[in-house]
Formats: sequence, C-alpha cells, structure tokens
Amino acid sequence: MAALSWFRIGGSLAALVALAALAWLARDRFDQKAVADAARACEKAAGSESDALADCLPGLRAAIEAQRRAALCEASLGNPLPAQSRFAVRMACGEQVKRMAAERDALRIEADQARAAMQKLIDGQAAAIARAEARADQAQAKARKNEQTIQNAPRDPDGLVRCDAQCLRDLAS
Repeated sequence: MAALSWFRIGGSLAALVALAALAWLARDRFDQKAVADAARACEKAAGSESDALADCLPGLRAAIEAQRRAALCEASLGNPLPAQSRFAVRMACGEQVKRMAAERDALRIEADQARAAMQKLIDGQAAAIARAEARADQAQAKARKNEQTIQNAPRDPDGLVRCDAQCLRDLAS
C-alpha cells in the first residue's frame, strides 16, 4: 500500500505541476496576444500622421516620431510660402537643416535687394535717357529756329546776313 500512496502523491504532484505549467502557458499566451495586438496598433499608428504612438515600444516610438519630423521637415522645405516654411522648419528640422534654411532665406533676401537695386538703376538710367533725349530735342528745335531766323534775316548786297536787334533777340531766346 505504501507504493500506491507514493503513486497517488506523485501523481497529484505531477498533476499540480502540469496544472501550474498549463496556467503559466495560458498566461503567457495572453501576454503574447497583448504584445501582438500592441504591435498591430503601433503599426497602424505608424502609417498615420496623427495617431498616437502609446502602444509602441519606446525605441520604436522615437524612430517613428523622428521619421514623422523628417517628413514634415522635407515637406516644409518645399513650401512656397516663406513664413509657414520658416515656422515648420523651426519646429520639425534638425540644427543643420535650420542653419541651411536660414542661409537660404538670407540669400533670398539678398537676391531681392539686388533685384530692387538693379531695378532702381534701370529706372534711373531710363530717366537719364529720357532727360537727354528731351535736351537733344530742345537743342534741335532751337537750332532749327535759329536757322530759320538766320534765313529770314535781312541781307546786304553781297549776300551776307545783317542781323538787326530783333534778329539778335530771336537768336538769344
């Protein structure tokens, strides 16, 4: 009978160990399912720009956030609106990109100032040309008037022009 008692005790212990192992395996299965569900939720959140990354592991969350910032930074660099572009670059980009964007903005400002200075020079040159043309037109008109005055002036018997006082006043004006 002693052997049978040992078998009962041993069997009970084996059943208890087996039951504990089954409970541990079931718990592990539920833990693995929770990890898999969290991974699926993280994968879904990573594909979206606005979903929260609470279900992701810290390292993966940091990588996804860095990728989102890089995508925002890249999109902001091509933005045609300078004010929005500068703000997005400040918020999303790294130091080197911020420095390059600031240099780009400074070069744009310098180029705009150079264009304005060139336009001012072109406008000044156009005004100078217009003034010179007006002076030339006035000089030609005066020359034609003086030539007409000389043609209308009295002449002596040798054909030389004798300019009287009226003729001199006409030439002076």
